[in-house]
Amino acid sequence: RHTRYWRDWSSDVCSSDLIIRRKAIAFAIGFADVATIDAINIRRASHQAMLSAIAQLFPQPDFLLIDAERLDTACMQQAIIYGDSISISIAAASIVAKVYRDAWMCRYHEEYPQYGLASHKGYGTEEHLRALAEHGPCQLHRITYEPVRRVIELRNGTTPCTPENEILEAQLASDARRANSRRAARKERSTTYQNGQS
Repeated sequence: RHTRYWRDWSSDVCSSDLIIRRKAIAFAIGFADVATIDAINIRRASHQAMLSAIAQLFPQPDFLLIDAERLDTACMQQAIIYGDSISISIAAASIVAKVYRDAWMCRYHEEYPQYGLASHKGYGTEEHLRALAEHGPCQLHRITYEPVRRVIELRNGTTPCTPENEILEAQLASDARRANSRRAARKERSTTYQNGQS
């Protein structure tokens, strides 16, 4: 049932992406690579990616609605907590970004099939974390991301002298629970938004 739900939901998101792209006055996508994220942290890298997307827009916006962030730009802006649940513009931008990112994960799956990127799209699922523990990180993984760093330490033997399997099982379970909790919160906000539009 879970797999079927994911496929149906993914199909709906892709359909929404096409509608948004057709109806938007303008849209653009910013991107931050792994090296940039590891060098300056994910929040600052996200800000750079958003500014890059804004710079590509034509016509240029005169006001920005941003999901819980403020950018270093002269353009007027408003940060909205849970913006993807409140603002249809932010929700639309989130959909376009997700479809773009997921498509890249499917492409990377061809190069790195051992991680199962086509199914979990790079998120911290138990499947992904176990593959990471088994195969180690590749150039797509952020070494400053805590679960990746812990796996590297385990594989290098730099963790405290506790049975490796026990450490790994506990860490994987904890990481998977946190990831599931974040996904459930995002799903709840999305459902609330959809119900408000119906």
